[in-house]
Amino acid sequence: MARPTKQGIDYYPKDVKAKYDTKFKYVESKNSVIARLVIYELWDLIYAENGYFLKFDNIQRVLFLGDLPINDEQLTDILDSCFEIGLFEKSLFDKYQILTSESIQKRYMEAVGRRAKVPIISSYFLLPKNSYRNINLVNDYINSINDDNNSINDNINPQSKVKESKVNKSKVKENKEKENKTRNQETFSRFFELFSNFNKKNISKRAMALQVFFDLPQFQKDCIVKGAENYIQDYINNHSDDPEGNYSVNPYEFLDNVMFMNYQEEVKADTGYDEDLGF
Repeated sequence: MARPTKQGIDYYPKDVKAKYDTKFKYVESKNSVIARLVIYELWDLIYAENGYFLKFDNIQRVLFLGDLPINDEQLTDILDSCFEIGLFEKSLFDKYQILTSESIQKRYMEAVGRRAKVPIISSYFLLPKNSYRNINLVNDYINSINDDNNSINDNINPQSKVKESKVNKSKVKENKEKENKTRNQETFSRFFELFSNFNKKNISKRAMALQVFFDLPQFQKDCIVKGAENYIQDYINNHSDDPEGNYSVNPYEFLDNVMFMNYQEEVKADTGYDEDLGF
C-alpha cells in the first residue's frame, strides 16, 4: 500500500548571504542575534512539515520554545518584527495561526516542481494559482490531509515491503537526528556553564555564542567542552594576577575564532611542583 503523498521537503536552498539581508538585519537589530536562529528554526519546521506553511498554534509554540534559550515574550517580539518587515505574512497568522510568506512558497514550489500532484490550501496560498500546473487546490487544512490519505486507496503498490523498509530507515535517521540535537544541547549547556562560572561577564554572550555554535560542523561541536576546560585551566595557570578571568576571552570569541581547536591537549592545574627539580 502506497504511502501518503509527501508534503514537506528534505532540503531547501538558503542564500549564504541571507544573514546580511536588510530584513534579517532589521529583525536582529530589534531582538539581538538570537532572532536569526529563531528564523532558521522556523524555516526548517515549515519546509520539513507542510512545505509552505507552519501551523503555529499554542501547542506548537510551547514545543518550539522548549528547544530554544528564549521565553514566550521574546518569541512574540521576534515574530512581531518579522511580521512588520514581511518575513512572515501577518494577515494569515492572525486569521489561521500559520507562518508563511510569498518567498517561502516560491522556494517550496520550485523544490516540488517535478511532483505530479501538490495539495495546496487555497486560502493559505499567496502566489498566482494559475502559474503552477501541478497544484491541487483544497479548501482547508483537514481536506489537505484527507487528500493525502485518499492517495493510499488510489494506488496499490506491490513493493510495499521495500517502501516499509525505507520508512523504517527514515525513522532510524530521524531518531539519530533527535539524539544528536539533544547531545548538542547538552554540549552547549556544559560549555557555557564553564565560561559563566569562570566569569559572570560571560552570561551576556550566550545568544551570540549559541548562534556561532549552531553553525559549527558536528566534529567541532564535539570539541568545544574539552577546549573550554583546557583554555580556562591554562588561563588560571598563566594569569595568577587575574584569577577571576576578567581579561579572558568570552565564549562568543572563543567559538567564533575556533580557539577551542587549539586547546584539545589536556592542561593540568599548576600545583607549583617542578618534576625536574623534584619539588
